[in-house]
Amino acid sequence: MRRPGLVYSEIIAAVESIPAGHVTTYGEIARALGDFRAARAVAEVVRRVGPAVGAPWHRVVSRTGEVQQGAADLLKEEGVHVVGGRVAGLSSILVGAEELPTRPILQKMRKAQIELAKRVSLADVHEEPELVAGGDVSYRWEEVEGLPVEVGRAAVVVVDRDLRVVDGSVLVDVPPMPYVPTYLGFREFPLIARVLQKVDFDVIMVDGHGIAHPAFFGEASHVGVCANVPAIGVAKRRLVGRLRGEEVLYLGRHVGWALHLREGGRPIYISPGHMVSLDGAKRLVKRFRGGTRVPTPVRLAHKLSQFPKAERGSEDLASTL
Repeated sequence: MRRPGLVYSEIIAAVESIPAGHVTTYGEIARALGDFRAARAVAEVVRRVGPAVGAPWHRVVSRTGEVQQGAADLLKEEGVHVVGGRVAGLSSILVGAEELPTRPILQKMRKAQIELAKRVSLADVHEEPELVAGGDVSYRWEEVEGLPVEVGRAAVVVVDRDLRVVDGSVLVDVPPMPYVPTYLGFREFPLIARVLQKVDFDVIMVDGHGIAHPAFFGEASHVGVCANVPAIGVAKRRLVGRLRGEEVLYLGRHVGWALHLREGGRPIYISPGHMVSLDGAKRLVKRFRGGTRVPTPVRLAHKLSQFPKAERGSEDLASTL
């Protein structure tokens, strides 16, 4: 199993750099990483990993100065004034993003997305694919060698045109980074790519977005371009843009569809990732729907990606699905 990636270590390094008597916020560390969207990921890593590695986790607070449970006494010992569970005079002792020794990793990732987006093709490679795969990853925190580590279980399930399962595989490993909105491809592609090598398919649908993304390069595009396979994004929530009927429009561009596959139900959001057209993505999702809101390949991949309960013995594909 791999060691946690660079983003995790950068967060802990930022925490370790805060001197006694000072604090920073989750948001400041996120900005130092290159994107404020990482604030929630920072909070989870600090709370779970910080105490285990001996980092001064108590010196990281919310943007309003709210301290973590058990942190008030530790901060008071360092001369920090805490009133009602919040740091008083936060601005006077705040270590800002520019003072943290943290590299703007997410900023570099965004630039990479923008460059890779230029390689996306929206031409259909398979008009009528025989085998469609679904890909998904589930996560949980485990103790590995005495330390809390986030572990991902990546699953790919392949179905034929009759929606019969013909192949599938799983992989359990440590993701290279925590979950940060709009960077899902960097988190999940390294795991999914290794599973894809074990199965045969024509097109893959992933639980994420394709070109309907701030950089026009969501997880489905990441998987498609980097693995050189046709890919479609299938998501339960819209990430960008506005709706015009079924069309999802972003920055004047048609990037996907909001499909109501059940009358009166919530839509799912479809966008091509790579080597699939807008119309092709819509057609294939409907073709491989299987009577449920989420298309059959993605639904089955999600089911297979769930960590098995301890009491369940067999983990073969048939018994899991």
